[in-house]
Amino acid sequence: METRIFYSRMVIGANLIARLTGGLAGVFALGAPFAFGSDACLDLPSARQAAMRISESVRIASAAMDEADAQLDQAKAGVLPSLVLSGSAIRQDVPSSSRVGTSQAPAATQTGSRIVLTQPLFKGGREYALLRAARAQVDAGTTKAAATRIKTAREITAAYFNVLAAQAEVSSLSDLSKLSERRLGEIKSRVAIGRSRATDGLGAEAQVSSARAQMEGARIQLESSLRALISATGINVGSVCDVTIGALPVANWDDIKVKVLDRPDIIAERIALNIAGESVKVARAGHLPAVDLSGNYYLKRADTRISSGDWDVTLSASLPLFSGGGVSAAVREAKARESQQAMRLQQAERVAIDEARDLWEKYQATRKQAGLLEDSASKSDAWYRRAAQDERMGLATSLETLQALNSSIDARRAAVKARVQLAQTWRTLLLAMGELE
Repeated sequence: METRIFYSRMVIGANLIARLTGGLAGVFALGAPFAFGSDACLDLPSARQAAMRISESVRIASAAMDEADAQLDQAKAGVLPSLVLSGSAIRQDVPSSSRVGTSQAPAATQTGSRIVLTQPLFKGGREYALLRAARAQVDAGTTKAAATRIKTAREITAAYFNVLAAQAEVSSLSDLSKLSERRLGEIKSRVAIGRSRATDGLGAEAQVSSARAQMEGARIQLESSLRALISATGINVGSVCDVTIGALPVANWDDIKVKVLDRPDIIAERIALNIAGESVKVARAGHLPAVDLSGNYYLKRADTRISSGDWDVTLSASLPLFSGGGVSAAVREAKARESQQAMRLQQAERVAIDEARDLWEKYQATRKQAGLLEDSASKSDAWYRRAAQDERMGLATSLETLQALNSSIDARRAAVKARVQLAQTWRTLLLAMGELE
């Protein structure tokens, strides 16, 4: 069942008192509306979209995808034939038999041109391993781009909820300050007619000063949170909108774990492990023979003294025997990188699972806590109303009424904070499962 955080319908702290009905009695209007800032508030999806457009990390990931596509084209070139047009001009001395007396015949210049077609047949499997690795790199680029978008969304979500929590706190303390000033005026009027003690007025004045100080601190925090959100989105944000909490797409921890292990960043680590395995095959290819097939079609032969046709075909093979141990060292290096990547994958999976488990447990606990705090706030409201009535009848002191009022305000603030925390945990848990939208 979907739950909505009705900040716009929840009067925080002293704003719960919509009207005062004589003396110190107050009536709490739990459904009285209030709004954060102007109507043109920034919603969370819009904040995410704006952040994606200006995020350097997202743009870097997009450029990396283009780079991977180019590397794939290069790898394909390693298994495809090459066609080359070549020409030569040779200036050669005339043989001694052509010399007359002591004079030397002029040097001869021979020209030639040909078209060369070369098809690599086998290079130890290196070329095919490179091709597979390049294709995997393209997939890795796509998954890394998706992972970058999720990471950016998490950062924006945190900044967004910082503003939302600060807005709630500012509204609460602002209303507390106004109510404290109103109560101070009433206390002074009671003191003037002898119905309250002078010390009651001093206590009310202290509460007004405390409320003002707290409100200024909350405003500073709100301004700081807004600056961070503006920097991340590029939007001149004045306020943020309410957040709706929906049902999770999973019912238990096992389902969450499956989704976490299919998250884009985890998939990218698996692909990186496959690429590392292909790198080992590339290094081992240095021990194996290489076979090439090439053909020449002569447009003009340089040596016209030799009678030959217009074309020839060459099949060449080479087997490396010893290269100073460089190939063996390259294989060991590739294996070490593969082992490191396997451990990175294990680490990424462990960290992701631990984080998701903490978020899942926090979500369940916060959901229960939010319900209990709502109940506490409701009972605290009733306590304050009863204390105000008792004070009018002379059955309670002004101090007791003030304590009930502060308790009611604190309970309502705690309930709102819990709702904000619940919404943030829910959104973060979805992102931890790879659910961007």
